[in-house]
Amino acid sequence: MTQQEIFPINYTEPAIRTLMDQLSDTGLGQLAERLLNIKAEKKLDDWLFYQLIRRTAQQIIPKKKDYLGYTVCKGLLLQKTGYSPLLRLSENKILLYVMSRDTVYNIPFLTFRGNQYVCLNYHDRSEEHTSE
Repeated sequence: MTQQEIFPINYTEPAIRTLMDQLSDTGLGQLAERLLNIKAEKKLDDWLFYQLIRRTAQQIIPKKKDYLGYTVCKGLLLQKTGYSPLLRLSENKILLYVMSRDTVYNIPFLTFRGNQYVCLNYHDRSEEHTSE
């Protein structure tokens, strides 16, 4: 199987669901447990923990090679570590939101089921990555 078959660069809901299923079968649950242990050991706040998740996802699926896969991987790691991420498609781009009760400035947010979600990859949009 080629990388393209495993991590499709196709910004559609069916492609994202397929990618999520494939990534879920790779042992992300065990990795999420390890990340939570690191969070506890290092006493990381939510923002630093997200930075750890970003770096971990980058090692699994490099952002410059497959931005969709990288973003979905971050979303799954957030989900498996107890956060409530939302993935949204917008103009053939994927946006990753996470629930937050904090007041956040200069970052888009949306309200879903009465909760505020902030966009974690908003700044990536100016440097959107696709496979080369």
